[in-house]
Amino acid sequence: MKRTIWIIMAICLTFTLFNGCGQNETTKMATLDDVSNKRIGVYTGTIFDKFAAKRFPRATIFRYNSSSDFVLALKNNKIDVAITNLYSAKNLMKTNPEIGVLADDFLTSPIGIGFNKGNPALRKKFNIFLQGIKADGVYDAMYHQWFDTDLDTVKMPEFKNNPAGQKLILGVAVGDLPNAGYVDGQYVGFDVEMLRTFAQKEKYRLEIVTMEFGSLVAALSAGKVDMIADCIAITEERKAKVDFSDPYLEEKSAIIALKTNLNGSLTAVSKATTMDAIAKKKVGVLQGSVDDAFMASHYPGSHVLQYRSIPDLILALKSGKVDAGFITSQAFFALQKEDQSLQILVDKVFGEPIGMGFNRENVELRKQFNAFLKVIKANGVYDGWVKRWFYDGSTEMPVIDNKKNNGKLTVGNVSDKGLPYTIIKNGRLIGADNELVERFGAYLGKEIVYVDMDFGNLIAAAATKKIDMIASTLMITSERKKQVAFSDPYYEINVCVFGAKNGNKSAPSLFQRFCQSFYSNIILENRYRLILDGLKVTAIISVLSIFCGTMLGGL
Repeated sequence: MKRTIWIIMAICLTFTLFNGCGQNETTKMATLDDVSNKRIGVYTGTIFDKFAAKRFPRATIFRYNSSSDFVLALKNNKIDVAITNLYSAKNLMKTNPEIGVLADDFLTSPIGIGFNKGNPALRKKFNIFLQGIKADGVYDAMYHQWFDTDLDTVKMPEFKNNPAGQKLILGVAVGDLPNAGYVDGQYVGFDVEMLRTFAQKEKYRLEIVTMEFGSLVAALSAGKVDMIADCIAITEERKAKVDFSDPYLEEKSAIIALKTNLNGSLTAVSKATTMDAIAKKKVGVLQGSVDDAFMASHYPGSHVLQYRSIPDLILALKSGKVDAGFITSQAFFALQKEDQSLQILVDKVFGEPIGMGFNRENVELRKQFNAFLKVIKANGVYDGWVKRWFYDGSTEMPVIDNKKNNGKLTVGNVSDKGLPYTIIKNGRLIGADNELVERFGAYLGKEIVYVDMDFGNLIAAAATKKIDMIASTLMITSERKKQVAFSDPYYEINVCVFGAKNGNKSAPSLFQRFCQSFYSNIILENRYRLILDGLKVTAIISVLSIFCGTMLGGL
């Protein structure tokens, strides 16, 4: 009996020691899927709150009322990751270098100012103001100040309230810069500056009140405030209670975590973030595009390569012929759904309104399109078009009835520009450009005849009357106006610079991968200490095994 007890004790001791030796570090996170069963921190009431609950049903969700709260929770190991917007993530990483990005650009949403449904006049007045500052460059200057520069150097301009003006109450959450914050006794941020500029222009007396983000919509609905702001995503649920302005930003997402819990820190941590850095590399542009002209005027000594189509540019990027390329933000997000190996390097290089191009002598056709544009903006068709292609990411064309009893309309188009603009699907051209053209054709009763062309040939074709109009996300510039006449702007697009997440280098050899893995896992991560500790434990186990065996053998 005693012999059996000693054997059981020896086995238990051995298993206990081996179990202690075998314990390893928590598995590091490398992709979005690794978050599925983690502890996730979110900002209460945001779109990220609902996204986390829907996307990660097995995760534990912790809700916070400020970004500083979930950063503290990360540092104290109360949560594993936090979901926030990309701009806030970049700002947080500047002051918290131990934090990195696990994934970004997995969720986007238009951002708007919220107005009470009982005050449509105020909303309309703001939309007119927004169009004005986008046209005169004021918007771009504000955007550059808050989103492209170091926030520590940004200073709010001085504003004077009109004491005799009508009081306008703005509700904000001051969750985080660059949108809204409270610093040194004053409200600051992009949203705040924009709305103070609006109030000053319209001679309002603006009063700002702070509340929790989750209370903003309720406060507006109850009439406690006239407007709400602070990077508020436009959603169908919120639209039932709030009248939103035209979108003034696009919210982008990021999942952040401690770098020690990441298997490599991605995107915003490691990528180039300035055009000055990009301009020193080989840059690909679309032939005849505004991007080409931008590089020539701003970086005349840079190495720029021209390509006929977006697929050609992507192929050049992946084969190492270029290091980066220009693309519109909207096209990039559609592209990234199919190709996760790409990332944005510079979020917004510039933005321009786009319009349809016409021969300068065809004044009547241009007037007809402008009239058509006013009609669809008034009846809601335009809003559905924006939502379908630029926010929902649709890949299906709506049914458009056209009697086709009034002749033909020849339209120049680039068939491989990519969604949301134009692709060929099931032998048919679909996309945002094509829906507008098809609807315009139906409005006139004309049959649309597409002419597929290289982008660089479109303007010449319109100027020489080979086509009736251009429909290919054509940016309105003073240089192009010399050759073609433009319609009223029908959308505004932002241009970004993109590249490969892991660069375009060739794959390392087996020996190189082994050396990199050994250095990263054994030396850099200090795991050699675990190996030494394991050897020590093994030696102890060996001695104890000999001792126990000798003792048991003598029984």
